[in-house]
Amino acid sequence: MTRPPSPSNHLLGSQYQWADHEDLPPIRSFWNFSHLTSSLAYNARLIRTLIVAAHAYKRHGHSREYFWRASYQQMTHIRRAGAHIEIEGLEHLRAMNGQPVVFIGNHMSLLETFIMPCILLSFYDPIYVVKESLKNMPFLGIILQKQDAIAVGRSNPRDDLKAVMTQGQEQLAKGKPIVIFPQSTRKVAFDVHNFNTIGVKLAAKANVPIIPLALRTDFLQNGKIVKDLGAINPEKPTIHFAFGEPIPPTVSSKEAHEQVIQFIENHLREWGVPIEASAQNQ
Repeated sequence: MTRPPSPSNHLLGSQYQWADHEDLPPIRSFWNFSHLTSSLAYNARLIRTLIVAAHAYKRHGHSREYFWRASYQQMTHIRRAGAHIEIEGLEHLRAMNGQPVVFIGNHMSLLETFIMPCILLSFYDPIYVVKESLKNMPFLGIILQKQDAIAVGRSNPRDDLKAVMTQGQEQLAKGKPIVIFPQSTRKVAFDVHNFNTIGVKLAAKANVPIIPLALRTDFLQNGKIVKDLGAINPEKPTIHFAFGEPIPPTVSSKEAHEQVIQFIENHLREWGVPIEASAQNQ
């Protein structure tokens, strides 16, 4: 496995690129002698990274280099907690050569929000569609605000659609891709009926391709008291990210939505993740 150099060299010199398929093993840590200590250590590292990043963002604004650095730190922290990370399909991102796209994927935990940026930042400076409450959280909210993340309330679908369509098209016109998880909430089981079409509508309106994204991140559980501070699940040690072939804007929105769902379902079945409904039952 090729190790990336410092974030500065990585981004400013473009000397490092992820391989088409990355297999990142766990990193040994003193704190992994129990489930409890591993979880406490990970969340402590997470909070520290967020505090430092929020302070930097508050003073200097968004920096692609610093965003990469903070995200890569989180990837390292989760590997120290015992995670094995597999990333596939990056050749599809490389082939786009910086062309703006809409990434559409399932959503399991806050983990993908933290560690996916260092993958995408090798190719793009992405804009995320996030739950409005996240922009009001301590530390994380400052980072999301400075990144121009698009906030949706999830209580009024019409307002959410308007926000995504308006702000999303503006960012895509600037050459920035949009990352959207069109589910009502973070969930391990994939529920097709709650996987809405907001992403494919944005891509069709902006006339840009879609890249399907299937992921499995249930190594980090959603918290019972504070949803965003969950426990490590040692029974689910492998984290998966799979990027699919671009779906061109010439494909109808209905067909594109079905292709995204099929891509996600196929990978989740392969990874042993439950699916609550099939695409055929829509």
